[in-house]
Amino acid sequence: MATPQVSALLHIYVSKALQGQPLQPDERARLESMLTTCEGRRVLASVLERHKANGALPQRSFETMAYIVGLALDFCVRQDDFTLGLNLIDLAGSYYLRSASEGPSAPIAAGQRSEPWRRYLLTRALESPSRWSNMRFWSGACFECLLMRKTSLPGGSLDDGERWSELPESAQYEIAEREENAVFGVLSSLVQKMLQLGVPNDDVRSFVQKTAAMNEMKDENLSMIVQAMQDFENYRLLAETADPELLDERRAEVARRVQGILRARPGTVTNR
Repeated sequence: MATPQVSALLHIYVSKALQGQPLQPDERARLESMLTTCEGRRVLASVLERHKANGALPQRSFETMAYIVGLALDFCVRQDDFTLGLNLIDLAGSYYLRSASEGPSAPIAAGQRSEPWRRYLLTRALESPSRWSNMRFWSGACFECLLMRKTSLPGGSLDDGERWSELPESAQYEIAEREENAVFGVLSSLVQKMLQLGVPNDDVRSFVQKTAAMNEMKDENLSMIVQAMQDFENYRLLAETADPELLDERRAEVARRVQGILRARPGTVTNR
């Protein structure tokens, strides 16, 4: 467990970042030292969780938070800290750059959409080819998520060979369907994160094909994921000419499409 001193310092540093106060060189050095440990990163995740309701950040706060979360994610990738890394990526999506016309607690007009995905999300500031082209992280994260999902499935798992042979055909079918949904949910969620973080499309496509083949995913489910990837790629091609906020909205359409597919499939879960 993290020491009380580490917890206190991380709370102080994140609070300073949220208030727009820059971190001094000695503070950055201490921060880096604390985030080298899994315990320190876990404390950071809890702090981000606590403050995410106030996710609209001014420019200076946004830049400092991008530095802090990016530093933690670098250590997650280097140390194969898969689950916590995915958690930090999810939490980053709760923070976004506040527009110049938007006050810290500006009221939402009737009919106005207030979802953070309409803004420049902190997730986009974490794009880094050198960090996310490490496919070891994504493969390890996928394996870990699938293992957790399969072991938590009601009624057993396909890997339980002895018990499997004793089950009636109807029960075997139900378990197989639940595992298919679990694989679909985990892979869809990971692909969404990879695309948002700028992983090259060819690498994402190869990852999807290999994971689908290893888990014997149905062609129809694989096609859904591939189509969502293609849509995302088409939207990204507009990046140089499209209005940034409009592009964010189009990219978000892909994320909502994937999530809509997940909600439409009974028993499907994501890796959050």
